[in-house]
Amino acid sequence: MFKEYDFSPGKVIFNNYDIEESEVLDENNINLTEDMLQVKFGKNLVLDVGWYSGIGRFIVYIINQCDWEHPVLRAEAKSYHDLKIALDNAMILLKEHYNK
Repeated sequence: MFKEYDFSPGKVIFNNYDIEESEVLDENNINLTEDMLQVKFGKNLVLDVGWYSGIGRFIVYIINQCDWEHPVLRAEAKSYHDLKIALDNAMILLKEHYNK
């Protein structure tokens, strides 16, 4: 799933898992982890995606200057479809911010 995204001008720091949309979204899926994808934009912005089994959802974050307590964006996604929407919205926001 992440391979289809153009993260430019960001730099992929890690992409530990390429999601297969046929996989079950639950706590028994060992491939779903909190550290799935991280992309750095410039010196200060980070896009972070993870699966949080405690709530059974993906969370997409945009973090500025390592301030995890006050994310620029925090979007939850309970399905692959919702994750795609959250990623699309995050990328729009990041590209707008980065091009300022």
